[in-house]
Amino acid sequence: MRDTWTLFTLVYVQSGWQRFLPSSSIAVLSYLATEGAASPTEIDEELRGNVDTAEGLTSDVWEPPLEFTDEELRQLDENSEGIPLVSDGPRRSAEVVNAQAQATRIQEIAELEVFSSHLGLAAIRTLADLLDFMTAAQVTVLADGQYSINPAAPLPEEVLPLTEPRRETEAQLRWNQLHQEMSQQIIALFKPEQPYSINSLSTTIKELAQKLGADPQSIREALVILIDEGDFTITRDPLRAAADDPFNVNVNWEAFYVSRLPVRFNNPPSEDK
Repeated sequence: MRDTWTLFTLVYVQSGWQRFLPSSSIAVLSYLATEGAASPTEIDEELRGNVDTAEGLTSDVWEPPLEFTDEELRQLDENSEGIPLVSDGPRRSAEVVNAQAQATRIQEIAELEVFSSHLGLAAIRTLADLLDFMTAAQVTVLADGQYSINPAAPLPEEVLPLTEPRRETEAQLRWNQLHQEMSQQIIALFKPEQPYSINSLSTTIKELAQKLGADPQSIREALVILIDEGDFTITRDPLRAAADDPFNVNVNWEAFYVSRLPVRFNNPPSEDK
């Protein structure tokens, strides 16, 4: 089962399908990651056990957008560890936030209709429609009456009609994801969650690679990500510095805590099926 969860992460997260599929796709894909493969009947029965998909494969693919009151937005700001829901300008009203969420949903529905039409499918309305779409897009495969996550799933831009700027954005997002874990390991060297964090680190590419057990090129790319995110500065260009060239990595803690909201994912179940 752990292999199928690894496949889920590769296809849904790392390949970028999470940015093109409705969030309800998680209900289907996570079940396939748990079971490895499942028939439509099994998928339908599993979905009916969830309050959000109580009608099984005939459930609406689009969950209603969250709606907030002004008081709920105020509480979200207060409970977001110093990172306000809206950081720039005056606090928006619930009316504005809800209207923007509805506009985003309309845009998501319209985009998915364009994608489904490109694949020769009707507009997606139910989870059964979504399963057909994921199969047509080769995210899932149907064999011997059972669906499974496709180990050879293509990238979204290989099957969807994306604009060139969108293709470039997707490539950059995947590149960042590839080196994001290493950038987090570099951040850990500054001890951000400990009482005595450090502000500056004198090091080299070679030293960081040895300390973190990583390839030097991965270290270089991870440092570029830190620079691009704006709260770290480096006294040399990490892509051009020689492996033994000394440089300083500096962190702006005020910018760090304003811009970073830690997100941690739970590991999938460890029991083997």
